[in-house]
Amino acid sequence: MEYLEQYLDDLPLLNIGKKVGITEYIDFLVWDEVTSPIMQGYDIFGRRFIVIKMVINNIKIMQTFFQRYSNGKLWMGCGHATINLIETSGGMDKSQFLLLSKIISEGKAIIEECHIPISELFVNNTVELFNQDKWNSTLIIQKYWRNYKNKI
Repeated sequence: MEYLEQYLDDLPLLNIGKKVGITEYIDFLVWDEVTSPIMQGYDIFGRRFIVIKMVINNIKIMQTFFQRYSNGKLWMGCGHATINLIETSGGMDKSQFLLLSKIISEGKAIIEECHIPISELFVNNTVELFNQDKWNSTLIIQKYWRNYKNKI
């Protein structure tokens, strides 16, 4: 957590009101309600959370990272809107905190095995913060490329 504290207060606030998931995790967020690539907030239990929208291997990812207990240092990841980036069962470790810090501060990072990615296809690939304009441009290029290939 101490690796993220320097960034938290500068992130846009996502007010989730009194919403809570059945598991009491913050796993109910949907893509469209997260209006910035990175947002932070508190749930009804006073637990702090960060939600990050990312892209890796042309796959959109959104994962929420939250304080498991309101006064504890254990943080976990969750989310059902997309596939998750990293596995955090038992709590996040130092390498995972450092990964998130790098994504937040630099806008991208290389996923290594030590980060415990959800998919082995993520290892040694760059994860970037989601950028809607860049995503839209990519879709347009892909569309025209497919049209071109179908004509030849």
